[in-house]
Amino acid sequence: MKKIYAVIACAFTLHAAYSQNGQLQNGGFENWSPSTVYDFPTTWGSSNQGLQGMVPTVFKSMDAQLGTYSAELRSVAVGPNPDTLCGYVFQGTVGPTGPSGGIPYTPVFNTVKFQYKSSMIAQSDSVYCIVIRLFAGVPVEFLSLPAIGGNHSTWTQGSVSITSTPQQELFIGFAIGNPLTGNLVSPGSWARIDNVQMYNGAATVSNVPDPSFEAWDALTVENPDNWNTLNTLFAAASLENVLKSTDAHSGNFAAQLNSIANPNTGDTIQGILSLGAIDLTLPNPFIPSPYNAIPTGFNGYYKYSGSNGDNGALQLIFLKNGSPVGSVTETFINQSVYTAFSSPIILLDTADSLVILASSGNNPGSILLLDDLSFTGGNVSLEEFAAMDVSVYPNPATNLVYIQSIGIFTYEIVDMTGKILMTENNLNQATAVNISNLDSGSYLVHIVSNGKYLVEKLVID
Repeated sequence: MKKIYAVIACAFTLHAAYSQNGQLQNGGFENWSPSTVYDFPTTWGSSNQGLQGMVPTVFKSMDAQLGTYSAELRSVAVGPNPDTLCGYVFQGTVGPTGPSGGIPYTPVFNTVKFQYKSSMIAQSDSVYCIVIRLFAGVPVEFLSLPAIGGNHSTWTQGSVSITSTPQQELFIGFAIGNPLTGNLVSPGSWARIDNVQMYNGAATVSNVPDPSFEAWDALTVENPDNWNTLNTLFAAASLENVLKSTDAHSGNFAAQLNSIANPNTGDTIQGILSLGAIDLTLPNPFIPSPYNAIPTGFNGYYKYSGSNGDNGALQLIFLKNGSPVGSVTETFINQSVYTAFSSPIILLDTADSLVILASSGNNPGSILLLDDLSFTGGNVSLEEFAAMDVSVYPNPATNLVYIQSIGIFTYEIVDMTGKILMTENNLNQATAVNISNLDSGSYLVHIVSNGKYLVEKLVID
């Protein structure tokens, strides 16, 4: 995964992603939504909450033999040179080297029964039942026994027989694969487990808590709508580094990208913001987003605090049939206040997809704030204007420009350094703006209408 810590690369692979029709969706980062990283059973521990939790291997299944849910364990291949990760659930405690304690449990039992469904790819693939009995905190029996194999499309009774050794504490779990020998299960194999029961001979005894996996919670993370980050990947380790900031250029929020040090490896994890999806199993993980407009400019605002001379960066690459037809690169230097940036866009052909990728820099402690990213010119904003019922005309203009919107709106006219030159609030439907005191050149008109934000380039002759 070190490729994601490096500077922004220029080669990408074309895949489907969010479609962008002209103007950027949520370029002002006003809309954020929680997304689920993984579900986890709250009474049972799971591999989702372990060191491999960046890739879920235990899933809440609504295919249940008893109650509403069951636990689905999966074997998953991860990475371009794939490692195999195997799911497990357990009751007890796990330390750095494995099981380290159990739950209080004194009933005598010699059989563990459970219901299961399974789909095992190889004949040798198995789910193992792990039973560790402890007395005065010391293991007195440690068993890892094959419990589930083959393919079973209907709920099937499983059973593991053991001794009747007494215990004060019990560690019990199920793992897809053998944790003692390290034997892994073929990626793609899975098993669902439900209704775990403890028996002593033919009689049931007191059960372990939540034997049918009814209690679940979810680890969630917040991301800006229509954008992608590495937050989901690193949330299990509490290393999210793209945050919703109230330090905004306009509106309520901006995107804050932080470069942080991974406490486990010492590597720098850049704050990464991508318009398209991010798939680290691909050689080029930043996936282009379909795009069908012909903009002539790209604008936005930023603040930057670079650590040890660091710089932030933002790159746009327009592609057609997977080949670049135009690009824009912005380098961000230390700025303690929001600073405007504006770049021309020259396209060699009509693009069919677009990559936008921002980075906070290579050094831990670097912080990049981005807000109000937008395109101008070409056929950009035609659909947005129709949706917002907004127009700025004539354009180019000389002495007078009309700004129109249905409903209440606000506008700002700013120069290319971000300085606000003219502004009015709470306007109704339309206004005529005298621009005769402004010099010839290019300006940006910021319009907030019906809760939406739009930037249009205005040329004054």
